[in-house]
Amino acid sequence: LHLDFDGPSGSQSHEVDVDLQRLPGSPSEECSLQSWRLQVVEMTQKLLGLKEEELPAAQQRVEDFVCSLRSATTAGADEPLSALLEDVDGQVREAVSRQDWYQSWGA
Repeated sequence: LHLDFDGPSGSQSHEVDVDLQRLPGSPSEECSLQSWRLQVVEMTQKLLGLKEEELPAAQQRVEDFVCSLRSATTAGADEPLSALLEDVDGQVREAVSRQDWYQSWGA
């Protein structure tokens, strides 16, 4: 697996060996969970530093993401994926719902 990312020290690149047989649950479930987590991080980064007039578009972005994640989360889904949905649907959605909450969110 090849990873490119921006960290505190600038752009970095790493090669990682992943033994899918050693992951808990099925490899596809674990990969799906990690993919959703990365998407939450990416969306959250895009939400930082918005101007007040950009909040309606941010609210729609969060709403679209919640709908996508909810459709991927089936009844009886893995607990970590359900918890991720709960966080985005609650904390992230609330953070962009009002300017004062957005500012206190740390953005």
